[in-house]
Amino acid sequence: LPLTISGQTGRIQGADTVPVRGVRITLHRVSRTAQGAIDSTTTGSDGQFRFRAAGDTTAIYLVSASYAGIEYFAEPVRVPGVEGIRIVVSDTSSTAPVRLGTRHLIIRPPDASGSRAVLDLLSIRNDGPDTRIGPDSLSPSWQIILPAGALEPEVQEGDVSPSAVRFRGDTVDVLAPIAPGVKNMMLSYRLPVAEDRPAWTAPADSFDVLVEEEDATVHGAGLEPAAAVELMGSTLRRWTASPPAAGIVEVEFAGGS
Repeated sequence: LPLTISGQTGRIQGADTVPVRGVRITLHRVSRTAQGAIDSTTTGSDGQFRFRAAGDTTAIYLVSASYAGIEYFAEPVRVPGVEGIRIVVSDTSSTAPVRLGTRHLIIRPPDASGSRAVLDLLSIRNDGPDTRIGPDSLSPSWQIILPAGALEPEVQEGDVSPSAVRFRGDTVDVLAPIAPGVKNMMLSYRLPVAEDRPAWTAPADSFDVLVEEEDATVHGAGLEPAAAVELMGSTLRRWTASPPAAGIVEVEFAGGS
């Protein structure tokens, strides 16, 4: 079947998005048997691009724009294709403001391993016009500190690839560029029961803490009790703040180790 994909590449400029000419656009195919680039072109003066190819109904197709050393991807496409794709690129800066927008914590009770499982859902916000990059090739574009003693940290499903995250003790380094907009990142880790007063950095916009243990208490950042939540057959008590006060949030568990 024929495949047709067309669109335009633009760059944020003030309150507008202006077309960008001369941007390298690449068409990628991902199927069970093959993955890789199958065609490329360059945008014209109006930022427009178009691909025509023989399509594979079992494959998905990705279009990327390479600008200022960063690759920007559009949403996946299937046969017969799509018209009017928009890829927004931007200049880069190591000082572009990036902040922790929202945070959702789910804290499970101690298990046989002597630790508590934690699911930490973060949204990273870049509200400016430039893509945030690290000041050099070894430095992160953004980082956050986990509670002291966090064990076995892993990146789960989200907008940030596990290969773009580095763990250094309690520090989480995001090495990937952070384009304008919101990136969601999900982390899982464990806290030893000996860490009976762990603390988390408060985000800027909203904070939810869900704790299954009945005798745990939550302090800081203006968090207030809210309606309990049923999750995976368990009842979790909830604290929330929108927006939270500045500072940290501390969860106090009874009994220590």
